[in-house]
Amino acid sequence: MSALQLEGHALLPGTCGENLLLGGIDWKQVVPGTRLEVGSVLLEVTQYSSPCYKQAFNFKGGQYKAISQTRHPGRSRVYCAVLIPGKVRLGDAVRLHLTSRGAKAYSQNASVLGRRPPRLLPGGGELLQGPWLAAAALGLGLLLGRLWAGASRRQ
Repeated sequence: MSALQLEGHALLPGTCGENLLLGGIDWKQVVPGTRLEVGSVLLEVTQYSSPCYKQAFNFKGGQYKAISQTRHPGRSRVYCAVLIPGKVRLGDAVRLHLTSRGAKAYSQNASVLGRRPPRLLPGGGELLQGPWLAAAALGLGLLLGRLWAGASRRQ
């Protein structure tokens, strides 16, 4: 988000509909099938989110496709499934699990998934260097709806 703000886009946390805003991650490594541990919650990226024209007013010159995965890889929002519900607090570290790389994505739509296959990283099955990335939850919409949805699916 900060890179988009530096380009002159009038974005604030939540203006693009995100429930959880994370920073400090190399988003090019966050592909469908990747798992993210935030606080006590475990998420799995299911697909990239396509930008909606209704968000054009949030972007300088109406350039809402600045967050399109196909046009600007690594800038897209992502949808996640809640695998383990729990609590997320402002400032929680984010742990990126690379062991799930190549997991089956929930969407088969190439425009949603992006056109390039995920890149494999050296040492697959290992966590990214260091147990905790220097990423912090910057803003958050409490994830309550999604956490409850994930919990009720398991019951």
